[in-house]
Amino acid sequence: MDVLKSLPEIIGLIAGFLGVVVSVIAYYYSTRRMLERRKVKIERTRTEIELLKSNVESLFRSIETVEMLPKGNLEVGSLAARLDQLESEMKGFKKLLFDDPEASVTIPLIKKDIDSLKEDNKRLREEMVRMNDFTKWFIGIMITMSIGLFGLAISILLKG
Repeated sequence: MDVLKSLPEIIGLIAGFLGVVVSVIAYYYSTRRMLERRKVKIERTRTEIELLKSNVESLFRSIETVEMLPKGNLEVGSLAARLDQLESEMKGFKKLLFDDPEASVTIPLIKKDIDSLKEDNKRLREEMVRMNDFTKWFIGIMITMSIGLFGLAISILLKG
């Protein structure tokens, strides 16, 4: 009879023990998965480090190759040609502005028109936002009125 009285306590102890065992097993597997993920990350990092090392070595070899080249006219010719082209474009732009007074006057007017269009665009966007808000409110009111009329119709039908 004493065994029957202590049976709930024994079952409670077994359940507690099983809970602890399950918790330990769950912790073990979660730790194991975490370690596996970290191992994968470490391997990726090692691979990236090796790739970076090879890139650095390749860069140093390239630098050594460049240092062996004769100093001086590497790209001076192409830079000089580009500079001449820019100078000729600049001269053409100056000639356009100073030789043709109409062009020098129209550029500020075009800039003013562009600024005006930007302001109009900003106002239109604000108006669209306002209309969007108005539409939301209108739809909400229509839905509310529909629900009210539906409820009124149901109450009339139930009374009648």
